[in-house]
Amino acid sequence: MPIWDRIKVRPGLALKMELALLTGAGLTLAATVALSWWQARQMIATDHDESMASLSAGMVARIGNRLASVEPVPRYQALQLSDTCPSREQLVVMGRRALESTPEAFGCSVTQDPDACSGDQAGVVYCHREGQAVHEEWLPVKSHYYPVMDWYQIPRELGRPVWSEPFYDEATGVILSTFAVPFFHRAADGRQTVAGVAACVVNLDRLRKIVDSLGRSRGCTAFLLSSTGVFVTHPNTRLIMRESIFSLAESSGDLGLRRIGKEMIRGGQGVVRVENPRLGPSGRLYFAALPQQGWSLGLIYPDRERDAELKVLTLRQTGIAATGLGLLVLLVVWVARGITRPLRALALVTPELARGNLRVVVPEIRSHDEIGDLGRSFKAMTASLASLTGQVKGASLQLVATATEIAATSRQQEATISEFGASTTEVAAAVCQISATARELAKTMEGVTEVAGTTQKLAATGGGNLRAMEESMRRLAVATGAISQTLGGLLGRAEAITGLITTITKVADQTNLLSLNAAIEAEKAGPAGRGFVIVAREIRRLADQTAVATLDIEKTVREMQDAVLAGSKEMAAFAVEVDQDVHTVRETGGQLARILEQVDQLLPRFDTVNDGMRAQAAGAEQIHLAMDQLNTGARQTSESLRQFKSATADLQAAAGSLQQEISRFET
Repeated sequence: MPIWDRIKVRPGLALKMELALLTGAGLTLAATVALSWWQARQMIATDHDESMASLSAGMVARIGNRLASVEPVPRYQALQLSDTCPSREQLVVMGRRALESTPEAFGCSVTQDPDACSGDQAGVVYCHREGQAVHEEWLPVKSHYYPVMDWYQIPRELGRPVWSEPFYDEATGVILSTFAVPFFHRAADGRQTVAGVAACVVNLDRLRKIVDSLGRSRGCTAFLLSSTGVFVTHPNTRLIMRESIFSLAESSGDLGLRRIGKEMIRGGQGVVRVENPRLGPSGRLYFAALPQQGWSLGLIYPDRERDAELKVLTLRQTGIAATGLGLLVLLVVWVARGITRPLRALALVTPELARGNLRVVVPEIRSHDEIGDLGRSFKAMTASLASLTGQVKGASLQLVATATEIAATSRQQEATISEFGASTTEVAAAVCQISATARELAKTMEGVTEVAGTTQKLAATGGGNLRAMEESMRRLAVATGAISQTLGGLLGRAEAITGLITTITKVADQTNLLSLNAAIEAEKAGPAGRGFVIVAREIRRLADQTAVATLDIEKTVREMQDAVLAGSKEMAAFAVEVDQDVHTVRETGGQLARILEQVDQLLPRFDTVNDGMRAQAAGAEQIHLAMDQLNTGARQTSESLRQFKSATADLQAAAGSLQQEISRFET
């Protein structure tokens, strides 16, 4: 069955262990391979950078040494030619000896300055190689105007040795470069003037071969730039002496290449990445300068070469990782199967044990590890379980019988306790009723006793009040007589006031008449009597007010006389009633005294009855409490019996279930 189908159906322990271990190991191995690949990539890049930097430095030194080997020749010639005027034949001999002693030189020349010699002497003595032979030429200034040439003009103007820019020689069809050293003549006044230039010509084809062979041997693109950025050597011959690094940058719009070109012609060195198909394949450019010549060497190591090395390393690491993973898979499967094989054997036994078949044979596991201990413990557990099951079967039968007997006994006790509880409840109800009645009767007797005592106190108080009332009534009778006499005196005085009022009335009438007459006389007197008229008018007004007030007083006195007469009659009648009430109060006081004597005799009897009722109520209360306790005990006993009955029923059910479960085991 395929692994995926096994996973979907039932993933076993072995498969889980294999997947877990292989997943962890695979992730660890993948992380290790990735980290190793990354470190190898970094190491390869670092090694390449170091090796290419070393290679470029070595190549620069090699080229510099080759070019430097020709520099002593023109320097020596310049020293010989200073302050001398050798003939043309001597110059030719000098040039031949220089070529013979300097294999790197393609040609040697001595150039006379046109201003320092006559027109016929001005020219170039040029000796050069053609195969193994050496040829010399005389190039007069008239036919070969060298003063405008860079190889002559620059050292003459600077007054020091200079390497010229590479140039293409049409006569020989090769690329040349000249190392020119000026020589001087001292004038009579001590000043030095340039007399000419001694030069050594180098064929750069040999340098191109060296640079190209270096590139082919390392699988990289090697080229040489002049001090102006012109390609002196390059695998693409169409670039040599026709293009510069700046023209390539201009045509492709590559500003980065332009910056690289500037850095190279300035004599810098370093490592940069380039991606210009005309310059070479994409990769890293290692460049270094030739300080004496001002040229610069460039090496482009393509990415494909580095990727090829990395690919080889990756394949090796992948092969090693795959081999290790295969061995790990075999080891994991072997270990997982060794662990799960005995567990699988035990797993086949467990369903039979789960069904209660204790007769099943537990497989023997001979390994001396935790799984072996588990198998042996499993076998011992099965044997112990079989023995225990047999014992439990016997005990379950006894338990069922005991539970049945206990249930029957508990039912009888429950019935007895139920009857006892009913009787206790009835007695408790009767005692409760008796106790309540006794308490009520005791309360009633206490109330009667309290009322009798209160009645005694009220009667005593009432007797005293009656005696005080009798004395008050007597005093009231005396006061009533005095009031009658006083009213008689008031009546006489009122009659005297009536006589006085009559006299005042007459005086007021007379005053009114007099004031009227006085007013008449004052009117007759004219203006002189106006003041008297006013006085008379006021007297008349006062007389009128006096008459009115006298009438009011007379009316009030008459009313007072009537009231005094009526009060005198009422006081006479009240005096009679007071006498009768005094007699009645005296009789009531005698009756109340007799009642007090009877109440004094009843109070001790009420106290005796009240004490007996309290004692009876206390006894009934104690009986009620005892019956409550007895009833509570009966209820608790009944509840306990019900719980015991329920527990007995549960015990019977558990015993039945236990017996049913035990019957499944086969021992």
